[in-house]
Amino acid sequence: MAMEDELDELSAGMGRLDGPRAGMDEMDQLLGMEAQWNEEGRAAGIRDGTKQGHHDGRELGISKGHELGQELGYYSGCASAWLQRQESFPSLHFTPRSTKSLQSVVSLVASLPLDDVSDSKLSDAIDQIRAKWKASLSQLGL
Repeated sequence: MAMEDELDELSAGMGRLDGPRAGMDEMDQLLGMEAQWNEEGRAAGIRDGTKQGHHDGRELGISKGHELGQELGYYSGCASAWLQRQESFPSLHFTPRSTKSLQSVVSLVASLPLDDVSDSKLSDAIDQIRAKWKASLSQLGL
């Protein structure tokens, strides 16, 4: 067979399923489907991960907020009780300075800005309350 005849036969078989390119279109389709599925899976993963991240962040925020509320409520409650019933706690060393510190703890907790929890002023205010609480304990001899 001559070279031209072989080329004609090959080129004639290019469009048929039994020629040299037989199965290539199917393979291209499979590769395209795989890429499409990978992209769909990636998009679904991002969507689901974002949703789960928001859920986890909310749960963590609620938990940490509850812990902080308990801590600040404890400070305010103890300080208020001690201030109202100083005579009931003879073992505590109440002085004008310790009384002022306890009043400061109560007023700082009451005036805590809760409207924007991402504000750095909130963190500074909480640190100030903790410092005032520790000073109050020290002044009371605890």
